[in-house]
Amino acid sequence: MKFGTKLLFVAAMFSCTFFCMANDDQFAYDRENNEFYEDAEAGDPRAQYNLGLCYFTGKNVERYNLKVAVEWFTKSAQQGYANAECFLGLCYTFGRGVTQNYTTARSWFEKAAAKDIAEAQYNLGWFHETGKAGFAEDLVEAQVWYRKAAAKDHARAKSALERLNQSRENESNTPSYLQ
Repeated sequence: MKFGTKLLFVAAMFSCTFFCMANDDQFAYDRENNEFYEDAEAGDPRAQYNLGLCYFTGKNVERYNLKVAVEWFTKSAQQGYANAECFLGLCYTFGRGVTQNYTTARSWFEKAAAKDIAEAQYNLGWFHETGKAGFAEDLVEAQVWYRKAAAKDHARAKSALERLNQSRENESNTPSYLQ
């Protein structure tokens, strides 16, 4: 994995983990009473997602385990829990706990983006910008997705929009004989 890709992965996982933990007040895992695990086992999608986060980060579980994390995210996402759908998209994008698969990542991001999850919208913009996941490179469509995420104050989406706008300005200032 190239350094730039690793940096993007770290930023994406950190921001998504922070975002998701900040929006899920049930992140604390009650190891003594095991209620959190029991709720996940009973099929609660929020508990399943949060248990997946525990395994993904290695916090409040016996050990860090990406495959187990993906199993819990999948159970939650299959019930339509948007944060789990988005996190699965990230796992498939970067091959964390699963084999890297942009097409599967795209599918999970599309589901989460339809539920207005900014991180998923940002990642769909990135797929359009880079031509990943079966998309043709399309900067106009990338901007559409980046704008949706930026409207929710997503910092990397705002940066991407600035970068694309600056790139367009530089192109328009270049004399035609140099283009």
